[in-house]
Amino acid sequence: MCSIMTNDVKGNEILTFKEFGRLVKQIDTSTLIGLRDLAIIRLQFSAFCRVEAICLCRTSDITKNGSDLDITLRTKKGGAVTLNCGDYRHVLDEYMLAARFNNRKNQPLFQTFISGTDRLSGRVVTPHQVHRRIGIYANAAKIKKVIGSNSIRMSGLLDYLDSGGKLEDAAEIANISLKTLSNFYYRFKRLGLLR
Repeated sequence: MCSIMTNDVKGNEILTFKEFGRLVKQIDTSTLIGLRDLAIIRLQFSAFCRVEAICLCRTSDITKNGSDLDITLRTKKGGAVTLNCGDYRHVLDEYMLAARFNNRKNQPLFQTFISGTDRLSGRVVTPHQVHRRIGIYANAAKIKKVIGSNSIRMSGLLDYLDSGGKLEDAAEIANISLKTLSNFYYRFKRLGLLR
């Protein structure tokens, strides 16, 4: 099968659910950098977020909603969308606790590290850095695909739709036109590339 058929609109290949699981297993969550990376990757997969929106998140964008957490993300068109953290709340909680964000208000949520340490720098992690980290985990998981941060997002969208999620809901959350998303989904479905 031609690899072009398994590409998303940006040319990144899409991960299967099993491949995504293998990638995530490569992340060392005993370190703060691993917790940060897991939080970014899970947020992209579960909430279909653009990496740029994740990089712009600040600690003040996380709010408690009863026993749940909500996260506010900037959209491509300059707006904002607030999402419930749902099944990845524990990942975000663990990262924020390890990063000691409780005492620091309105800092970048996902930061780079001071060279050679496990300490946050206060500087925002860039989409390029996220892309590079995903590549490291993909190589460790022996995934032989050209993937990037958009691969994670689109793989999460396909998994959500394949599990019975509604196209309209996914398009709204992901800030993608319904037509684009439905063409994308049905192309993968036709090719038999879903679960």
